[in-house]
Amino acid sequence: MRKPNLIVMSLVLAIAIGGAWQANSARHKRQQELAAATQQRAKLAEKMHDEEKRIASAEQERAELQAALDGLLAAARSSAAKKTTPPPTRPSMDELLAKNPELQTLYLAYRRAELATRYGPLLQTLHLTPEQIAKFEELVMKRSEQRLDLESAKQTLPVADNNRAAATLSRQSDEEFKEAQIAVLGTDGYRQLLEYERCMQMHSQIVDTLGGSLAFTETPLTAQQAELLTQTLARASSSYQKGGTARSDTVDWDAVLAQAPSLLSAAQFEVLKATAIQEQISAKMWKILRDEKLMP
Repeated sequence: MRKPNLIVMSLVLAIAIGGAWQANSARHKRQQELAAATQQRAKLAEKMHDEEKRIASAEQERAELQAALDGLLAAARSSAAKKTTPPPTRPSMDELLAKNPELQTLYLAYRRAELATRYGPLLQTLHLTPEQIAKFEELVMKRSEQRLDLESAKQTLPVADNNRAAATLSRQSDEEFKEAQIAVLGTDGYRQLLEYERCMQMHSQIVDTLGGSLAFTETPLTAQQAELLTQTLARASSSYQKGGTARSDTVDWDAVLAQAPSLLSAAQFEVLKATAIQEQISAKMWKILRDEKLMP
């Protein structure tokens, strides 16, 4: 009778030891998971702290820039009040180009050099052949040359005839460009070109700058994000909404920032918010300077 009791006791002991081992193993695993979660939470807290510091720094920079702008504006108003004669009007860039052939040559060389980066995303979307790309670029450069010629012609015409003559020549140039580009791109491709050029400033001035800021971070801006953000910025531009070209100084940044979280990661969104502050300050500064007739 003792041997069966010993066997039973051995089985019970083995089961108890096995249960204790499993419980200890489970407890050890939970401790490891807890330690990993604690470490991850610490990293997230540190990252959040860094983002809060960056936002605070951007806000402080905005306040300092605003204070500096207010001081400069007050000084400019005081100086303007003391003058008895208005300052001479500065010529526009178009006027300078029209009067300086060497500057025209440099300008056209610059425009040709930037064609690949300026229109690269569109050309990739259209899947053009090398021959089509060459023809497309030739037509874009021809349009730039015609616009310079038009500005030069305006300088030689009587003031009363300027607007009418410029409008006629501009319309003819646009029609020629349209017909030639449709022959290269097709009707749908030409429509995409027009839309691309309407949004071009949003891409080159804001999205490219944002992409540069994020290029060497853990969350660089992707091509798809860049395209979606460009469209969001354009739709938030009042000039674009009226059928014109999207301009950075007409962007409703509240609308952009309300939609951006669905397009960007949290870290990318924080950089966009800092960019929004800079753009808003810049737009306000230039508006004040223009209103005060301190800038053309």
